[in-house]
Amino acid sequence: MRDSNPAPEVFARFTGLAQWRLALLDFLQRAAAEKWPQLVCCDADFSLWPLHDSEVLAALENWSHRPNSFTIVAGHYRHIEQNFPRFIRWRQQWEHIVHAHAAAPIHKGSLPSCILAPQHAALQLIDPVRCRGITMREPNMVHDLQLVVDEIVLKSSSAFPASTTGL
Repeated sequence: MRDSNPAPEVFARFTGLAQWRLALLDFLQRAAAEKWPQLVCCDADFSLWPLHDSEVLAALENWSHRPNSFTIVAGHYRHIEQNFPRFIRWRQQWEHIVHAHAAAPIHKGSLPSCILAPQHAALQLIDPVRCRGITMREPNMVHDLQLVVDEIVLKSSSAFPASTTGL
């Protein structure tokens, strides 16, 4: 009998915004189905990310219902704040699992555009101009990307608060 949900390839390429959206959606659905406990997102500004897409947000919401950890690091959050109100609401609802960071100035020009689930898989936009990227499930590839992102997070500062209420 054939498995209705076959294991993904160890390495796969995608090109274009539509395939990027599908790759991200598949990644988030797998994260929920396989109960990956941690997701880490990194990008200069997340302008190419479909964080307004209802299916992508539903998959992220579905993943969120366990004691998970979501780390997001960006050069700046202006694009998210101006264009992704539904993602902002998700961030506010799940503030207890979200750790948002601003990249240190040394990294702002060289941030990878990626999402990774340590020890499981990663998705990376290699060429944002043409929206080309790769999906990785090979442990060494995921680990190598994780080391890069961990260094960026380590040198980053807290940012993108869930609320902006003051005293």
